[in-house]
Amino acid sequence: MEFLVAVLKLDEAALQKVFLKSLENYINWCNYLCITPVWSSLEAVSKEKKLLYVSLYLLIWGEASNVRFLPECLCYIFHHFSCINLIDNIGLNLLSGGPNANKQ
Repeated sequence: MEFLVAVLKLDEAALQKVFLKSLENYINWCNYLCITPVWSSLEAVSKEKKLLYVSLYLLIWGEASNVRFLPECLCYIFHHFSCINLIDNIGLNLLSGGPNANKQ
């Protein structure tokens, strides 16, 4: 049982490293265009939200086909998809176990 709990814990340092590496191009794109990223500060972003942002970026990249070779387009799609607050709704549903989690 203790092993299962240890496996389910998410290492903050590892997640931070993957987050920064995966979204490095997006952060540079935001700096170049003088716009703020979808998060206000990295310290304010929870572990779960970081994981959702990385997942969203990788899902967009995986489905991008030829657009994958235009990184600024991927950043634009990621930025605007993240700004419509779907991340908050998806995150709340995932963390609560889904929309019907409390019904028995």
